[in-house]
Amino acid sequence: MSREAGEIMADRLSPNMQTGSSDDLHGLPFDADIMFADRMGAYNPRIEKNQLDLAKKLPFLKNVLEDGERLLVITRVLPRIDSLESAATE
Repeated sequence: MSREAGEIMADRLSPNMQTGSSDDLHGLPFDADIMFADRMGAYNPRIEKNQLDLAKKLPFLKNVLEDGERLLVITRVLPRIDSLESAATE
């Protein structure tokens, strides 16, 4: 992300989000410049809402992260069904 895009994004974030305050992400350390940005690096409030909603479901990550580690993105995943497995279930 360019410096200008980061500064624009910082202007749009709430004061606690600008610093990456872990209180706003349910106690998880995170990088707001990356986590709440779209693929062009611009802040997106819909992405912020989605990331915050997903973070509510992951409080156990506090125990997994090591010192200095921060979350960059949280995403949903679906298991891939192999063609052999799907053929076996038909």
